[in-house]
Amino acid sequence: MKDVYIKITNDGEIDSNAFTLIGASTKRNDASSIGFFGSGLKYALAVLLRNKIKLKIFSGLTEIKVGTVTEKFRGQKFERLTVNGEKTSLTTDMGPTWIPWFAIREIYCNALDEGSCSIGVCSKKEIEAEKSKTSFYVELTDVLSNFLKDWNKYFSDKRKDLVESFQDTTLFQGSDELTIYRKGVQCFTTNRKCLYHYDLEWIRINESRVIDSQLYLEYGLAEKLAKHASYAVAKNILENHAEKFEENLRWTWEAYEFNENWFDAIAGRTLVNRDYGGHYIKRVDMSNSLFVSSTLLHALNKHFGDRVTIFGVGDDKDGAVMLEKHELTEREKECLTDVLDFFKAADVTIDSPIVVVTFDSATVLGRAHDNKICLSKRLFEMSKRKLAEVLYEEHLHLKTGYNDETREFQNSFLEELITSYCKLANRIL
Repeated sequence: MKDVYIKITNDGEIDSNAFTLIGASTKRNDASSIGFFGSGLKYALAVLLRNKIKLKIFSGLTEIKVGTVTEKFRGQKFERLTVNGEKTSLTTDMGPTWIPWFAIREIYCNALDEGSCSIGVCSKKEIEAEKSKTSFYVELTDVLSNFLKDWNKYFSDKRKDLVESFQDTTLFQGSDELTIYRKGVQCFTTNRKCLYHYDLEWIRINESRVIDSQLYLEYGLAEKLAKHASYAVAKNILENHAEKFEENLRWTWEAYEFNENWFDAIAGRTLVNRDYGGHYIKRVDMSNSLFVSSTLLHALNKHFGDRVTIFGVGDDKDGAVMLEKHELTEREKECLTDVLDFFKAADVTIDSPIVVVTFDSATVLGRAHDNKICLSKRLFEMSKRKLAEVLYEEHLHLKTGYNDETREFQNSFLEELITSYCKLANRIL
């Protein structure tokens, strides 16, 4: 849009050093501030100048002039930033992943931190300095015009669809595209359906102002929702999380505590593992059941236990559910017999009953359960060596009584291993 500018102002007069001192931030210890790294404003200048977007800056009545000069370094040309005619150590190559709207976001966030912030558009003729104010004027290109038209995608301050807020977490109505804000500023977006958009003061960001870890987001948000969700939010998640962002939150972290709103939202309905719901159709009242993702189901089972009726979670540490038993084919019988003969030849006696089942998780290949060795049918699609490994591990679980991932089981396994080596070496240690 020719001769039209985005105008951003705030109280106070900016120090010209703010454009040149990398890492200089007075906001780092201020929890209410958005800024943190002391590099964003420099990146903003770099990306605007790199994209040939016109810019005017005023500190009170004084204009701060920014520009570039061409420099050579090791045979390569760089555009070096200048502030008021003085060369800086900055180049337009800074912030290589930044796109133009990041610059507007940065300038606007700085203005928010300073107070009495305003943003709007004006003509070139209306550009002016204001006493005791900091004023930025950025050319309104087509790209930036699109950004302004979709303001709520980038900032949460004008949203009218607030759902609820608790502690340092705010929920807005979701959509077909997930948006995460930090202190009102977009820090993550993806084409993923979601029940809610989230404004998270606690989320960590990097210097590009995007989330530092999606894993941290998934763990932290699950914990917040578990502890603080209202009845309405808990009910919505329970009933509508299928194929949404909320489905794959890390619900199963053992420190999470679910508030009573979740129990009230279950409302006496049977909870069924959605991934394997078909196995339970004949055993549940479909009109009074909720089909829940595996991770959320395991978490609810762990917290509420016998207070709710659940189909599709296990009764041991790994949570593996045996959905159905199988009769072995002739080929599978031959394979199992061959492995058992191998153990006999190695002087290992495996005399526990063996059953072949389908587990609710593809990653579970075996379980020691009810004095039986339960093997996944998937094992017979793998190598005999893998079958032998899983069979032997479950044999040791029954023999020792120790569970997976315990020091006791590790010690018993090592003792068994060294004993075998002693037999092979024909000596005693």
